[in-house]
Amino acid sequence: MAPIININDVVFVKEVPAEEIKIDDIITFRSENAVITHRVTNIDKKNNEIVYTTKGDNNGVEDDEKISFNNVEGKLIGTIPKIGGLVSILKNKIVFTITIVILIACVSYQRKKINKKIERKEKREKYERKLKYKV
Repeated sequence: MAPIININDVVFVKEVPAEEIKIDDIITFRSENAVITHRVTNIDKKNNEIVYTTKGDNNGVEDDEKISFNNVEGKLIGTIPKIGGLVSILKNKIVFTITIVILIACVSYQRKKINKKIERKEKREKYERKLKYKV
């Protein structure tokens, strides 16, 4: 689907009624065990049901399978480039665990720094109050 959707882009789709899907819209649908995002090239009725012919923008030919509206997840409303690569990496349990440990360590370190600052400020204020009373 490049250049509109590239590898590792995350797509956002919105559920819409069948009447709102038009030729040239980009839809996401389920086909066997895959989720696919392609452009609608034709809309027909088959056995009293709406079916879509789709094609990837970089594919030379239309998809063989006609897509029933029941298999449509939604119509494309936006993308976030490259974030899918991060999601793929985090699916690895070891990488995910290491990432969580690093995040917890960073948060703990920042928390300690903030607590230390607060302690110093309270000590300084206490010391300054003592000095005020002595004068």
